[in-house]
Amino acid sequence: MSLIITQRPVANIDSFNVSKWNAAFSPIIYKGQRQDKTVKSVKIYNSSSVKVTWNAEWTKGTSISEIETGTSIYLNSGKYDGVYDVLSVLTDAVILDVNLGVESTGGYLNYVSKRKNYYIAIELYRIVDNEYVKISDAIFRPLPNGQFTFDFSSMLQKHISFQNTFDYDTLNERDLNISGGFNFRVKKVWQGSNNSFSIFSDKDITYYTGSSKQLREQYGTNMAKYVPVTNNVDLFDGDFANGLGWDITSSGSDKVFYKGVFYWMGINGAFVTLVNNRTTLTPGASYVVVIKIKTIQNAKITLVCGTTSGAEITTVGIHKQTIISNGTSFYIKIESTGLGSHKASLEYVQISADVNTHLAKFLMDDFEPTLFAGYPFDLSFIFSDNIQSLELNRVRNFLDINKTAISSSTTALDVSSNTFAVNRLLIEPISSDLPAGTKYIDCYLEVGTDAKETGVYVQGTMDGQVFNAGVEPLQQGSNYDLTIHP
Repeated sequence: MSLIITQRPVANIDSFNVSKWNAAFSPIIYKGQRQDKTVKSVKIYNSSSVKVTWNAEWTKGTSISEIETGTSIYLNSGKYDGVYDVLSVLTDAVILDVNLGVESTGGYLNYVSKRKNYYIAIELYRIVDNEYVKISDAIFRPLPNGQFTFDFSSMLQKHISFQNTFDYDTLNERDLNISGGFNFRVKKVWQGSNNSFSIFSDKDITYYTGSSKQLREQYGTNMAKYVPVTNNVDLFDGDFANGLGWDITSSGSDKVFYKGVFYWMGINGAFVTLVNNRTTLTPGASYVVVIKIKTIQNAKITLVCGTTSGAEITTVGIHKQTIISNGTSFYIKIESTGLGSHKASLEYVQISADVNTHLAKFLMDDFEPTLFAGYPFDLSFIFSDNIQSLELNRVRNFLDINKTAISSSTTALDVSSNTFAVNRLLIEPISSDLPAGTKYIDCYLEVGTDAKETGVYVQGTMDGQVFNAGVEPLQQGSNYDLTIHP
């Protein structure tokens, strides 16, 4: 068998989203279990011994270097939890010098005598420009029962610098001084062994920030509170190639699937219904559906959740509808209208559940800062793996002294090379073009409206950060003289 990781430093944000981001100045804990072999059964052999059979097929002699009469084995199965001597080796089992009067199934065993000075060698790597760069080596020794714990926080802290290298000349920029991704590989070592390190799996990448958390906070040392996630959960996202995912009924129609596009033609009064067989809806829940229509002529298209229909669609392009379902099925209905040729073609459909209400915090949490005239300012946020493929916008709402909206500004972020790290988000210096009467600025991030990939994500990914604009605009001709507010 192998080393099994039983606990990772992750936190469930909700039923659909997981945070893999951790505070590097708090423990970053992995727990695991050494299991040299998994046990099939423990049967009473005689009054003073038991017969242990393990799951993998084993024949006497094939593992003679590990199993010999007179050696010791740690057994964990039911009430059997200890190191026991080997009395004899059978064709498919081993006899141990113990009998607790009970039998059991499952469990594991570890070699003791034949794997002396056992330890786990670790190589820790940071991800730098999409490459693994080794930053540390370590040794961890399992407990007698095979359990082990890794804590990588101190190793990561050595590679954190609080130097501000942001030049305030771009809207957002990742800060690798205080954040990044890491992964590790392991090797089992004992006296006389010659094993290799495990291979990397990108799905095991975890992330860190140069911060600390209290153990008794909601998510412990995990940064889940600050991790942006999409507000919608994809249930179905695909084209119509080969009709996969759809059950079709029709009348008076001629239909064909071709290169990922669903083409339909029909006579007057014809219709076709495409029922999605890969999605089950929850009655009463809200769903966001995005569909791209390539062509449509003398026809109408209706999106239906349960029996609740969205507005009829009669034009080409990308259409987005939010529908509260009263049933469990989703289907698309195309019907002919009027006279003449009836046809339509669909490129893709995306169905998402509008279920998530998690709005991440900027890393300053709920603190309300003050801006000063002529000086740039930045907010820090985690550009998480949960939103790596999405278009993001910075929204600034300008508010008066009563926090009543005056105007707003939306600017697209640079998402090309700034993911998987803490980002510094620029708040431009206060200047003469600040809207008249501005006293506060409410800033937050929201997902853009780029079709298909991001079109269904209609709500913000981050909570608003309101801060004092730090100025009192004074009318002087056509300009504003901005002064520091006490």
